[in-house]
Amino acid sequence: MAEDDVRGPDPVPQDPSAPEADPAPATGVPDPAPFYAQRRPRRWPWVAAPVAVAVLVAGGFVVHERTTTAPAVPAPTAAPVDPTAVVPPAPGELAGFALAGAGDVVVHLQTAGAVQRADLASGAATVTPTPGLAEPSSFFAGPGWVASKTVGATTGVLVRDGGRAQVLPVSVQQAGSAYPGPGGGIWVLPQQSDRNGGRTAVLVDVEGDRVGDTSIRVPDAVGLPVGHLTGALVTSGTAGTYEAGPEGTRRLSRGTLLGLGTDAVLSWDCNTQKRCDARVNRPGKAPRYLPAVHKSLLGLYADDVAAAATGRGVLSPDGAWLALELPKPTRSGARLVLVELSSGHRVEVPGALADRRSTDQAAWTPNGRYLLTLTDGRLRVFDATTEKVATVGGTPADLRHLTIAGTATM
Repeated sequence: MAEDDVRGPDPVPQDPSAPEADPAPATGVPDPAPFYAQRRPRRWPWVAAPVAVAVLVAGGFVVHERTTTAPAVPAPTAAPVDPTAVVPPAPGELAGFALAGAGDVVVHLQTAGAVQRADLASGAATVTPTPGLAEPSSFFAGPGWVASKTVGATTGVLVRDGGRAQVLPVSVQQAGSAYPGPGGGIWVLPQQSDRNGGRTAVLVDVEGDRVGDTSIRVPDAVGLPVGHLTGALVTSGTAGTYEAGPEGTRRLSRGTLLGLGTDAVLSWDCNTQKRCDARVNRPGKAPRYLPAVHKSLLGLYADDVAAAATGRGVLSPDGAWLALELPKPTRSGARLVLVELSSGHRVEVPGALADRRSTDQAAWTPNGRYLLTLTDGRLRVFDATTEKVATVGGTPADLRHLTIAGTATM
């Protein structure tokens, strides 16, 4: 068994804070020696983030007015009535918008009392009233549905495309946390650990029925999951970042987690000489170091990435960009910054994300072109082809969460 494999409740190293040599991945391929940037410092231009209200920036954004189907608000204990009327969007409801080049993508947005579905190809939008949102909650989608689950409680809601709000399946209600799973399934994780010092996540479908005998054992020693990879859960703590999957639990990095992607995590790793660099870690593959972003990350985190990083970041599916939440605002007041991984070039997004207890406030389109995010309660879009940020007009003022099926969120 490889050094970084953890089976069942086996403990992690006694002194995880002490610098250690990078572990060999499970494939037996040793980590490559880090390449630390020796280039002359480059001036990283801060790109202004123009705000467009109603009419979005050229090069990809078209705003469409759309009628909205508004089902009756369901009572928490009674089945809601199917909608019979089609009415224009009320003030503060999503008017509908399209993103050229986004592909066949649907983004779901959540307010305190509704779920809004926006088709980025057609610009169509629908609004489904829901029972009041209880925070903190997770918001995640699968093919043809979206769900909201209160963390550590039984409350939540399931909305199918074109349908009314429903209560969550019983198996999802009883879970402490829920995460998107493979094949459109849902990983459900108990709130309490068992007597063997861990939790076992099981895979269910959208009806709440068990999918085969697939399960994931998450030892208490590696902490609670902070997100998911394809078919696995990700945990992060002082001992490092771990991938917990059906085959067992394996350390991906001993360093500080910076961001999650669909199939990789990005971390800040240091060797025994305390020389540090960012690196991309994929299960079963040797890590890839990113010396081009070394100075940029040090600048963002005041020369102490390991101590200041929040762990709330999201990688674009194509591996080109990393969106980071900063512990302190930049000079312009931004708390969300995008870093181009090939150069260290940075782009700021105006405003700030919600309280750190809240999740699911930023997500990439599957092709990696757009990042949709909520800052200051408003929907903003970053276009990686133009490096511009735009504010989508006609959206509610109290947006809480957003999600796109099949991609990582932060």
